[in-house]
Amino acid sequence: MTIGEVVQSRLQTWGITIPQAELEVRLAKLNINYCDSLTIEVDLDRFYYDNIPELLVMPKSVSEGGYSISFDRDAIQEYYKFLAKKLNLPDKLESKNGIKDITNQW
Repeated sequence: MTIGEVVQSRLQTWGITIPQAELEVRLAKLNINYCDSLTIEVDLDRFYYDNIPELLVMPKSVSEGGYSISFDRDAIQEYYKFLAKKLNLPDKLESKNGIKDITNQW
């Protein structure tokens, strides 16, 4: 199985489809070749970490002519949080809204 097929398969389990040409470009940014065979040395975690935030801005569901496609945004976000911790990288999806006390700066 090629790396591209593995990635496409994982994305399809979430209900996400990315054209092959776009996926090739996204993998190439991490020096991963779409057509290479998947081996134990290939770590796709960074690929998913880098791309999930962008995938989450896609519409949650699309329907047309009785045909509907949707994906589980919550499951993808949980997977992203898992990857962020595993890779020891910041969670870019973490909400930083809140009230900050700056009274001591007056």
